[in-house]
Amino acid sequence: MDWENIAEEIESLGKSERRELSSQIRRILRHLYKLESSSAGPPREGWRATVRAARADALEVLEESPSLGREVGSLIEKQTQIAADLAAADFARHGEAAEAVRAKFAQGGFTTDEVLGDWLPNRR
Repeated sequence: MDWENIAEEIESLGKSERRELSSQIRRILRHLYKLESSSAGPPREGWRATVRAARADALEVLEESPSLGREVGSLIEKQTQIAADLAAADFARHGEAAEAVRAKFAQGGFTTDEVLGDWLPNRR
């Protein structure tokens, strides 16, 4: 058996799973920022649906690779700024004030339970 090649394949799979989890966390955060910061009514249900779908995808990754669970906090920390910037850019493109996103970001963002649990902002 080619143990070196097998080890590389396992490492590559772990990196792929980490990227997928990171991407889903960023997606969740982006839409939580929009839900928390927007006063717009019509897109809210779509944002909620996106959060639910991304959570399901993230939890599936964690089920398949439980060792990634210990990285969730650091992935949230790494993705928070990016997600806030993306949400602010979304708002700017649609004529909504991006300052609300930046204010929420300045308050400290979201907890792990808010990101992966069933919590959703109560606005509107």
